[in-house]
Amino acid sequence: MFNIFLLVIICAVAAVLLMSMYKRCSEYEILVISNKNDKLKPKKIIPPKGGAFINPLVNECAYVQLQDIMKFTIHDEIFHENDCDETFECSVGICSGEEYYNILAENFAGLEKKQIAEIAENIIKKELFEIAKEVELVDYLNLKNSDEYFKRINDKLNKVGLELLEI
Repeated sequence: MFNIFLLVIICAVAAVLLMSMYKRCSEYEILVISNKNDKLKPKKIIPPKGGAFINPLVNECAYVQLQDIMKFTIHDEIFHENDCDETFECSVGICSGEEYYNILAENFAGLEKKQIAEIAENIIKKELFEIAKEVELVDYLNLKNSDEYFKRINDKLNKVGLELLEI
């Protein structure tokens, strides 16, 4: 009788440990698993609605939200000597699709939405400066409302797993 009771307790403890080690993704996130000693390199990426057992002694895990939309304001001070200080709203989202999972895991695992928005804002500002170096003020102002402008900024954001939704 005592052996059966002991076996039940051991099985219950093992079940609780296994349940705490199992991590599951919702349909709007990916799970990034990495070694504790090499946090920068994802070891494994679990797609949406997937799950995996994580050994907390060896591995760490972080989620990347796939539906985050970040809105922020950009102060365009590129031609400030010509009194062209303009403010505009940007909406940036996370690229969807399996081809972006590795890029997202490397760039954003464990980061908060605010940190990701700062990265996007810096990329957009840098690209604005690059565009401004290439054209005159009048051309720059005309370019800002064109599809070419939108596409060029979006291409830079896509390289890190983000996409420009609206500017």
